[in-house]
Amino acid sequence: MKPWTGYAVYNKTGSDQTIIIDPIPQPGSLAKEQIEEGWLLNLSTTAGEYTDLHNPLGCLVSAEDGLDYHDNPELLAPGNYLSLTYTNPAWRNVRNGLTSDIRQLSEDVQIWDVSITYKGISDPAYLSWNFTQPLPAGQVTRIVDLARKEVLDTQMDTDHKIGKLIGDIPYRLKVISGYPEQVERTIEDIMFALPNEFALAQNYPNPFNPVTTLKFGLPEPRKIRLVVVNILGQEIVDLANGWYDLGYHQIRWDSRDKAGRSIASGVYFAILTDGKEIHVTKMIMLK
Repeated sequence: MKPWTGYAVYNKTGSDQTIIIDPIPQPGSLAKEQIEEGWLLNLSTTAGEYTDLHNPLGCLVSAEDGLDYHDNPELLAPGNYLSLTYTNPAWRNVRNGLTSDIRQLSEDVQIWDVSITYKGISDPAYLSWNFTQPLPAGQVTRIVDLARKEVLDTQMDTDHKIGKLIGDIPYRLKVISGYPEQVERTIEDIMFALPNEFALAQNYPNPFNPVTTLKFGLPEPRKIRLVVVNILGQEIVDLANGWYDLGYHQIRWDSRDKAGRSIASGVYFAILTDGKEIHVTKMIMLK
């Protein structure tokens, strides 16, 4: 155990347990880890003096696909921190994600969603990985950097520069494992679903009364503003203002202004900007 470093102990049993910590090593006191069938990949991230080094994922015979004793919650350090976690919408009551995500051993393609979050860090971030148990013969694992749209081969490379983390949006990656053809098809589907450019689509329906939906795409996290103005250029309502994650986003507008009043029939314009680019779409409100 590293001096002056915090540790968390999880009791995964249903009863009280006693733990004795002896700072003086004793002969034969080290626990021996039993290796079981499966594979494990550990992800680490560093940024300056901040690190998050132990984040295993993989598949083991004893593991389940849902939450079980192999999966540990993430504890965020007080103050500034760097954190790599695994996330899943199906994990209810898991606030900060998991620091490990071990699943049942399977020949089906597996996908892990990875998030890197931080607080008070200005140094560029790096990702590294190593196999603590090798993959089954014939299988491969790839890491997809969603923001950069890069595919990393975990068998060929061992690290990847992420760069400076920006805004309050987690940096997102995916880990895909399985047989090569399965993995390649899955990566193609993931890439196809990502926006290639900063864009605002035509609202739908159009004309509308009283509700319409505005959809925009971000190729990477950006700080954006989406407003509606009338034909005179007067601002009617501010629909979005702040950091948004990469991907496609939808915002419903109920044809009310910033004071909550229903607008009159007429022509309106939705304006999307990130401070550099501006996109405009024409909308028609008909009562």
